[in-house]
Amino acid sequence: MRDHADITLFEKLGYTPSRVIRVFGMRRSGNHALINWLMRNAPEVSVFMNNCAPGKCPADTAKALEIGELGLPLGEASVAEYCAEVDDGGVLIISYEDFMPDPHEPLAAVTKGLPDDVECLDLVLFRGFMNWSASLLRKLQNNDVHDMFSRLRTMINAMDRYTEGLELVQETPARIRPVSYDRWVSRAKYRASILRALGFEQKDNSLGAVQPYGGGSSFQKDVKAAKDLAPHERWHLMVNNAEYQLLLLTASQHNELVELMVDLMPQDAALLKGYLAQARFPYHVQLAEGDET
Repeated sequence: MRDHADITLFEKLGYTPSRVIRVFGMRRSGNHALINWLMRNAPEVSVFMNNCAPGKCPADTAKALEIGELGLPLGEASVAEYCAEVDDGGVLIISYEDFMPDPHEPLAAVTKGLPDDVECLDLVLFRGFMNWSASLLRKLQNNDVHDMFSRLRTMINAMDRYTEGLELVQETPARIRPVSYDRWVSRAKYRASILRALGFEQKDNSLGAVQPYGGGSSFQKDVKAAKDLAPHERWHLMVNNAEYQLLLLTASQHNELVELMVDLMPQDAALLKGYLAQARFPYHVQLAEGDET
């Protein structure tokens, strides 16, 4: 009898896709908008497993499941039970949030049970720092569970993962294709070029509907169509927020991050440097008489 650990992902799912696309991106980087667009343009009926745990089997850890754009309640049946009804072929999309892969490791190091000989492409999503950081911080502020200290701690940890993602984007190792959310959301030709590179027929190159995952937009809760969002203006709405100002000051001291920004998003790097100049940081603190003791 084979050990349970030797069972492949496809055996566990009960069907074999023609190819696998893994999507890696930080929260608030347009992950679900892009994946919904992939599902609308994918050949045949495809499967999407959302927000899986790295190092474990996606069939056991997916937070949500879609088959052919239809969301399925995992409380009523397991991922494997649903996928057992899917015919072989199509694309299997597996998403990971706030995590970046090591391109030198085998596929199964991140996606347990995924054979190394399968056709697999890793999409690494990235968004300009100013709007990404503003969106994520606003999302955390909308959650009463977090206080200011825990929000900033979460943001600093997220900046480290974000920096790892930019490193992959800059190096572009084999198997990894970077995708700029800012270009994707604003340029139909850019979206079309990605579909061509994937070998997908262009069926629906629109931005589609705002996806419900993660609570939708951090700023425009009532907007239904993604084309009506203004994702390029998020930092404008946060720039006078005290927590965001602290975050920008902290980011400006992250030398590795700033260097990557200069190469990959020079406008954001200039904005960050300009903000630092306006803040006149570090600033001189005048001690009151008696404070020296």
